[in-house]
Amino acid sequence: MFFPLMPMRRYVFSFSATISKVSNALIPSTGQGFSILDQIQIYPANLFVTTPDRLNAAILQIQQDLFLRLDQLYQEGRKLEIKRLKERTEFDIEMMKELGYCSGIENYSCYMDNRLPGMRPLSVCWIIFLRRLCNGDR
Repeated sequence: MFFPLMPMRRYVFSFSATISKVSNALIPSTGQGFSILDQIQIYPANLFVTTPDRLNAAILQIQQDLFLRLDQLYQEGRKLEIKRLKERTEFDIEMMKELGYCSGIENYSCYMDNRLPGMRPLSVCWIIFLRRLCNGDR
């Protein structure tokens, strides 16, 4: 079942090996059915959606950076920070492996976008600007 935010309607999906379709559509508050659309757009609940390969590569890079940072903190004798950073990051990695995202995944956006440290993240304005540049060349 899928409950979109607006409008409040419930869609029940049926999946097979080759097709997926909406098998039922109703308004939960009244139980009244409504016509099923030929197409429906479903947006992710999270802004960072990526392929499993890219997610796995990001997780490996996060683990490598975690090891380096923990070593640096160890050299400085900051045991409490080591414990907190290790627990939190390992929990986030486990959630990403199991669910594909974690709470605060935006903190790992540079790994998902494969950006170098210090590079600014892409914004909607920048993406629109790039599209205009590309369309202007046609």
